[in-house]
Amino acid sequence: MKTSKPGAPQVYKITTEGGRNNYTGIAKRGRVQDRIVEHLSGSKDPIPGTKVQIEQMSGIQDARAPFSKDHLALYLKLKN
Repeated sequence: MKTSKPGAPQVYKITTEGGRNNYTGIAKRGRVQDRIVEHLSGSKDPIPGTKVQIEQMSGIQDARAPFSKDHLALYLKLKN
C-alpha cells in the first residue's frame, strides 16, 4: 500500500467484486491503513468487499465533499 503524506486526509471506498460500493470512509492524518484494517474480515467492524480504492485529498473539506448529506451526518455522528 502506498503511504501518504502525514496530515493529508484520504477517502477510501470498499467495493464488491462487481463494483458495488459497500462503504466510503475518511481517514485523517495518515491513518488510512489502520482504518482499512479495522474493516477487514475478522475485525470488530468488518465490511464485506474485495477491493479498496483510496484517494488522497488536499484537506478535510475536500475529503468530505464527495459524501451525500446523509453520509456526512452519519460520519459525524459516528466520529463523535
